[in-house]
Amino acid sequence: MRPTRLIPTAFLAALALTGCGGAEPTAENAAAECEHYIEHEMGSPGDLDFDDSPEVTLTAEDPWEYEVVGGAGPEDGSGTAERTEYTCVAVNNSGDWIVVDLRADEG
Repeated sequence: MRPTRLIPTAFLAALALTGCGGAEPTAENAAAECEHYIEHEMGSPGDLDFDDSPEVTLTAEDPWEYEVVGGAGPEDGSGTAERTEYTCVAVNNSGDWIVVDLRADEG
């Protein structure tokens, strides 16, 4: 193998190992998918403040299914924003994420 071909091959291998694209079935990617979905549904991307560490549980494998429980609320400079607790179920089937259930508790 010539050295000029080694660099692209090594680069592609590094991308595969780092999981670029966020498609891997991990707890972090499931939480991120739920946050993205909620922002999209609320029509205010970037205007919501999510919990730093939502509770994420693997509920099934193949396809990978995660339950994410957390809270979100509007960003508020005073730090006293009204929060909504949510439960989101996200499924990763062959690298494609989809939110299949979302429930909110505004209490």
